[in-house]
Parts: sequence; C-alpha cells; structure tokens
Amino acid sequence: MGLFSSKAQSALSAPENILQISINDIWATNMPAKKDLPQPIDYHVIEYKEILREAFSGLLADVSYMIKDKGLSFTDDHPLCILRNQINDIWCDILSSTYSTMEDMIKLRGQFEFLQTYVKALAK
Repeated sequence: MGLFSSKAQSALSAPENILQISINDIWATNMPAKKDLPQPIDYHVIEYKEILREAFSGLLADVSYMIKDKGLSFTDDHPLCILRNQINDIWCDILSSTYSTMEDMIKLRGQFEFLQTYVKALAK
C-alpha cells in the first residue's frame, strides 16, 4: 500500500470526487503509530538551546581569536586548539537530540560557565 489509501488514490485520479474523501482517507493505514514518532521537546528546552547556542558561539569566537592571535592553526595540537575543538563539538550538538531535557540544559549551562571562566583566565 502506498502513502494514500485506495479511496484517496481513486479520488486523486478523478478530481471531481476529491470532495468526497475525508482526511482519514488520505493517509494509508500503515502509517507509523504515534508512539514511533519523535516526541516533542518542551518549549523551555528549545529556548535554552537557542540561548546556550549563542553563548557557546561567543565563547567559540573568543577562543578562535586567541588562537589566531597566537599564530596557531585550528588543527594544531596546542591545548588551546583542542579546547576550541571541544567547544565546537558542543556547539554543533546543542541543537541535536543529544541535549533534549532540562537536565541537559542545566549541565550545558554549567559547562558554559566553567569554560567561560577558564577562557577569561587564559586571556589575562
């Protein structure tokens, strides 16, 4: 069976019958069950994700500037470059399903606060 039920298929092939079908006729009976679909994320988690992504973006920019200022390459084995790559990995993962609960957001905020303090100390 395709995406549409047989009743919907016949209605689609004869446009004059299109008003005789309901929305339930459109979807085939073999569509995934609701439990198999991704669960929605709490709005507050999404809000935190956006804020933390911006915060990590600023931190990433600060560390990148420090690397350029020291004449290093992002691919060097210098500890500052390794730190930048780890921050970049976090930044890339923030919008993924890796971080999807408020507990994850609290952990991320803690990581950000630690890294921010650490980077400020390095900049002195």
